[in-house]
Amino acid sequence: MKICLLANEAPYIGESSTSAWCLFKKLKERDVDVHIMIPSEPQIGFRPSGDGVHIIDVPLIDPNVNVIEGRKAQKTVYWLETYSILTDLQPRIIHTHDFATLRFAAALRRSAPKTKLVHSFGCSQSVYLYVRYGLVNSKDILELRFPRYRHPEEAILIREPDYIVMKSQLELRIAHKLYGLKNVSNLYNGVDTTFFNPDVAGASAFLEKLGVESEHVIMSIAGGISEPEKGLDLVIKALPLIKEEVPDICYIIVWMVKPHKELEFGTQQKLLNIIDELGLKENVKFLGNFLPQDLARLYKASRVFLDPSIYGSIYTTNLEALACGTPVICSKSVGGGEIVSTCDAGFVVDRNQKTWTKLIVKLINDEKIAAEMGRRGSRLILDNFSWDKISEKFLKIYHKVTQEE
Repeated sequence: MKICLLANEAPYIGESSTSAWCLFKKLKERDVDVHIMIPSEPQIGFRPSGDGVHIIDVPLIDPNVNVIEGRKAQKTVYWLETYSILTDLQPRIIHTHDFATLRFAAALRRSAPKTKLVHSFGCSQSVYLYVRYGLVNSKDILELRFPRYRHPEEAILIREPDYIVMKSQLELRIAHKLYGLKNVSNLYNGVDTTFFNPDVAGASAFLEKLGVESEHVIMSIAGGISEPEKGLDLVIKALPLIKEEVPDICYIIVWMVKPHKELEFGTQQKLLNIIDELGLKENVKFLGNFLPQDLARLYKASRVFLDPSIYGSIYTTNLEALACGTPVICSKSVGGGEIVSTCDAGFVVDRNQKTWTKLIVKLINDEKIAAEMGRRGSRLILDNFSWDKISEKFLKIYHKVTQEE
């Protein structure tokens, strides 16, 4: 059984940064005949190689020109080369990770009807579900994000795959109600427990190396900080009240600015303006991206991991933080909250500034409760969400769809 994974982005921050790449590695370890197509922009530092890895270089988007046209140019290059590769490989299964790759694979299958399609619902796609189901009420999100992701053929396209994998129970329930899908199940993201585990060493020394002197560190990750749905302004606006209880509080934001998205939304500049207005330059640090072993040290050094997203699927970052023994506070509209709630490894709450302030201060001041939550979260992730276990479940899905002729 030959499997092809169509990645929607390159693993730009190292070995464990995208689910498609992590799944590919684990399937290779099981001697599965698997290939992966990876679009890679010229500035990407980490360029994986090896048997079954197909790197497709796409043009860099110039933020000074039409962004939409830039994306079209990238996709055109990706599709043309991918089509050629898939035609040669003749895979039994194509596994896609966003609507763009699904649309392409569905068209390709018309000339190869025996090929089966498995689709993992991506984080950005969750906007369809949340808006359609009334879970997103933010005017900014409705105006800025939804039109950009809205595809007229959405209701038709979502019925193309032979099997759909949703990343949270919340999204699974919504998909059932909106579309009446049958061959669909929930399978959470995996965690690379080689890097992310409670035995991470050198966390404090790594903070010092970065110039962070505070012992009271809280942390968020925004893979695309220029996207407004990350909701980081909630925590920044809460910092003055947190400082009254914890004067040396330091809020670390691990981020990557994509120039074309910043040009489109301007979110980073809005955050910087809030920081200036509130006099928080000494309390907020933007640290850029890190390799997984260093990212694990940041999780371990942080008292709390925060995900204030206005909406979102189950982000792997939440699970990685739990794996490292760090409690998590996330908003109710984030799919990962169901895991945090399951093992009582943090708090899942509304996006209310006073509530977040109270809970952040509570976990910083009560180290015993924070440590207990961290142990519960770490145990759950290591026992259930390693990529070894998740890849095994994906293999069962692949066998299921190929047997249902």
